[in-house]
Amino acid sequence: SHVNSVLAGVGWNFNDWVSVGFNAIASDRSGAPLGYTNLAALGQSASTRALQLSARFNLGNNWVTTAEFGEGVTQLRQHEGAATSLDAQTFAITVAKRGVFGDDAVGFSLSRPAPGSIGGFGSLVRSTADLPPVMALAGRAPETDFQLGYVTSFFSGKLALQTNAGYQVNPLGQSGTSAVSVLSRAKIKF
Repeated sequence: SHVNSVLAGVGWNFNDWVSVGFNAIASDRSGAPLGYTNLAALGQSASTRALQLSARFNLGNNWVTTAEFGEGVTQLRQHEGAATSLDAQTFAITVAKRGVFGDDAVGFSLSRPAPGSIGGFGSLVRSTADLPPVMALAGRAPETDFQLGYVTSFFSGKLALQTNAGYQVNPLGQSGTSAVSVLSRAKIKF
């Protein structure tokens, strides 16, 4: 198996309050992905094309908003010669504020990760290039994630407390289901 990929990206900081970015990837694979050689259903080759647009807005008074959108298409060539096309879209909108009660930050995120993965463009590329997650989740309901996070620091940043809560609709493409997660952690610097 071998993979040839080309990744390009460009970003512009127009001024202190707005920046935009653009990323693109083209990837062609022949042979089975590493670790999946015994799965004949993966096919002989795959070709992936993906794009991502992002923007960051500093709204003043320590408010920041980011928005990302990505889309990828993978063409699979099966052993019988038939081609299958799989599409994946991601988006994420985040609003955050620093200094709510002092040395802290709070943020909210609404996102739709690529099938079988978590995150934005990197996940889109991984999920469309690494065939097993896409193959397993093709045709399922799109997942939507809501996340709320809070972090605060004490003792000049030597102690940080963080709590994140998340709610997922159609987790891993399972239509009509939902999931809740809560993560709390303390970070101590010596």
